[in-house]
Amino acid sequence: MPPLLNALGFIALLAYLLAVPVMLAAIQGWSGYDLARLLQWPLMLLATAAVAWRPGGCWTWGVEREHPPRRRVEGQEEGEEAAAVSRWPIIHRVAGGAMFALALLAVWRAPVPAMALRELALACGCLALASLVSRAASQQAGVLRAALAGAGGYALLITGLALLITVAGEEVSRPDLFTGYDNHRYYSHVLTAALPLALAAQLTLPGRLWRAFSAVSLALLGMMVFATGGRGTLLALVVAAAVVAATVGRRGWPAIRALALGLTAGLLGFLLLFVWPAPTDPAAASALADYSSARLASDQGRLPLWQHAIDMTLASPWWGSGPMHFAHGARLAGAHPHNLPLQIAAEWGLPMLALVCLFIGAVLHRAWQRLRTAEGASGLGVALCIGVLAVLLDSLVSGNVVMPVSQVWIAVLVGLFWAWLFPAAAPPASAQPLPLRRGGWVWAMRLLGLAAVLLQLWLGLQMLPEAAHIGEHIDAATRAFPTERQQPRFWSHGLF
Repeated sequence: MPPLLNALGFIALLAYLLAVPVMLAAIQGWSGYDLARLLQWPLMLLATAAVAWRPGGCWTWGVEREHPPRRRVEGQEEGEEAAAVSRWPIIHRVAGGAMFALALLAVWRAPVPAMALRELALACGCLALASLVSRAASQQAGVLRAALAGAGGYALLITGLALLITVAGEEVSRPDLFTGYDNHRYYSHVLTAALPLALAAQLTLPGRLWRAFSAVSLALLGMMVFATGGRGTLLALVVAAAVVAATVGRRGWPAIRALALGLTAGLLGFLLLFVWPAPTDPAAASALADYSSARLASDQGRLPLWQHAIDMTLASPWWGSGPMHFAHGARLAGAHPHNLPLQIAAEWGLPMLALVCLFIGAVLHRAWQRLRTAEGASGLGVALCIGVLAVLLDSLVSGNVVMPVSQVWIAVLVGLFWAWLFPAAAPPASAQPLPLRRGGWVWAMRLLGLAAVLLQLWLGLQMLPEAAHIGEHIDAATRAFPTERQQPRFWSHGLF
């Protein structure tokens, strides 16, 4: 059963990366957002079941040392690596247990516990997906190939559509160009994770064909960053690359150079395809409007959302106002605050925010330590660190952790990053389940895994009846909470 569950989980993951969002445009009666959310659920269920069956691996500290490390560094670096890794079982258990307890309290105290529990189910599902990716080192190349094919293939499709429309003499409408996405801004959130994964593929995958395709994909994805007008994505990638470059020095130059070339080629492609055709072309004016001084200096409605998140935090600082409860009733201009720290504080409480920040700080410190070793400063490590740091920076000004497609891409990125961060903690994919007699920690992990599977099954029972009549459900939500445009959270109009 474990090999079958792992295989099904990876097949579902590869299918999601390759088919979403392209296939969404061919299904009538659904928005791209709602269909992406629906398809995310069986993927999370399979990943959770696979992880729960064998609770070893990178996310269950204390049992990972039962497996031999894949590689050891020599001399002083070996001692530093061993000392750094040895501290993590305690950090993981204490922080994980405290966050889990606070999460249950936040759900229990929420005004609508069922909606709060949905948010917890999404978080657990994405964590299980990242864990599935992290502990299967032998599947790393396959995951990178699928990510590259999905990201590069979609960018190639959009570029082809834009070329055909331009050659036909028609106006390129960027809001309608990115097929499968209800809003082209949602695609920019995916790019924050997908572009570093394409960079990792270029630096690690063997074969001239894959290297050539990854180089072309980097340029096309760079063009998509500019075409979507993703200010947060572009700024996050540039700042993350600068920080990582300052950490690794010359050893990171191949990755930094490849990323710089991709973004530069993307900028040239954006100017040639979207701006140059004619100075008076409405499409060119629309493309440049994203980079007008007025828009660049604007908060795009975020300041009122941030203020509301602060007000929610002050109203319930200890336990928060409830997971997903920023979408509870009519809000200003969004069902989430476009800022992850404020979202955690408002919905989960300040203690949860403090724990999350401490844990992320410890992870980044561990990444800094690993980047300073000869083995860690590989092209893969540099690319993944750029991606994770860019996702964190982008989350300060966007809702990238809320959207279903970007959630899956971020989970894949985090899973590969975690496997790189703790190479000795990643057991081989063929490892057998650990016997229960090895301690209460494994018992606790098995029970927690069972609870996570039941939680995903419960989520399906909650969402599938709504999905069966998705049009009616969205219409009812829109009538109950009318807004100028739909405000996504769980569904495309996520207010409740």
